[in-house]
Amino acid sequence: MVMIDRLIKADEAETITALVVSADNVFVENGYLREPGLIENMAQTAAAGMGAKSSTPESKPRKGYIGALKNLKIDKLPAVGEEIITRVMVVNNVLNATIIEAEVTCHDEVIARGELKIFLEEKAPDPPETLAEQPDPLMYRYNREVFYSFNKETGFTQKVDYQYSANQQIIRQGWDAAEDRLDAVRQEIAAGILSPIAYHMERCLMELSILASYMKLSKWRIRRHLKPSGYHKLTPELRSKYAAVFGISVNELDNIDPMDQPQKGT
Repeated sequence: MVMIDRLIKADEAETITALVVSADNVFVENGYLREPGLIENMAQTAAAGMGAKSSTPESKPRKGYIGALKNLKIDKLPAVGEEIITRVMVVNNVLNATIIEAEVTCHDEVIARGELKIFLEEKAPDPPETLAEQPDPLMYRYNREVFYSFNKETGFTQKVDYQYSANQQIIRQGWDAAEDRLDAVRQEIAAGILSPIAYHMERCLMELSILASYMKLSKWRIRRHLKPSGYHKLTPELRSKYAAVFGISVNELDNIDPMDQPQKGT
């Protein structure tokens, strides 16, 4: 889904876009644009800037992939009907990777910020003639996503295409890092430092602010539940609510079996 209404500015220093949150936006829930929508808006703003700066009649837009997201902080969710202004600044360029800082404002108030690392393909590979030509045809068949490109004349276009090897490598690296973090959390749980809530939060790739938003609890209460002493005092109602947010049963809340983690590339 296109998450930009208009491109306000795009130069070497920064890109600025605007979006009015509509009720039919797929990222809207209970009248508010949720966290994934803000992240997608940041990424598309970066893509709009890169496309506007590199677009020529002869050039073909390069595909980009979000390789990492750091220091994400979301203080407030915009409501339906509100306009958000997103400003993206390029921090560094290393080979085919671009590191950007993004800031989202609503009514002149900063509501979200974060750092993204975006990888650009040096050259778009030719599509396969048949799946049999691919070294791993099953992976290639089932890993598809929506790609966006920007052109000054036609604006945004989108199409569903296969993920190529560069994106698959980024996904593998991301899941390897996630597995390392899960192992570290398990060790802290075994040492009595953290509770199983920390494991499931990491397993679901949730930030503290996101979990607090889904639980409708303050962040300091979530922090208490991340400690074994606070976790053991959870009421049955809160245990059920945590289980529902994590997509598991109440009985599975205490389980930190590594076999339960998501599969790579899914």
